[in-house]
Amino acid sequence: GEEPNNPASTGDVVGKEITDYQFSFKYSFDNPDNDLLRPKLHVYHNRTETDEKDLTGANVGRVRSRDFRTIGFAADNQSLVSFGTGHNHTFSYGIEYYADELNSSSTSGTFDGVPNAEADFFGIYLQDEIDIGTDVGTFTIIPAVRYDHYSSEDNAGNDQSDGEVSPKLSVSYRPNSAFMVY
Repeated sequence: GEEPNNPASTGDVVGKEITDYQFSFKYSFDNPDNDLLRPKLHVYHNRTETDEKDLTGANVGRVRSRDFRTIGFAADNQSLVSFGTGHNHTFSYGIEYYADELNSSSTSGTFDGVPNAEADFFGIYLQDEIDIGTDVGTFTIIPAVRYDHYSSEDNAGNDQSDGEVSPKLSVSYRPNSAFMVY
């Protein structure tokens, strides 16, 4: 397409071509005879290529390109455990990882404001959904914890790295299937 170089103005126009590739593989296994093993796996790769050519203005003919890639996976499992009538646990646990890479170039040497950069993201979690059935309804308690970490750096010498633990607690009450308070 053709659009303003700066969407906030009606000045210079660029011709823009965006090509997006997405590859994904998902696998899940659910054996009704095995309540402990219900794994899911998702592996993916995304790539977006953007080419911009200045059609008007002081930079006519300049070509700027961005190549953004993400590769990642997520793996998790659910285990169902019953402790007598009306007391059930659904344990969910898993990990996630993905990496981003951005490469940019310009026929004028640099692509201002778009540095080459890399980033990595990692997460791991554990959750227990506890259902307790009683004569007056069902109570559900969900304690969970997740840890996330990221790091990034660019070719301008900037870098960041941080991680954080996120706890969660949810409580709900269902006196019947049509009403819930949480």
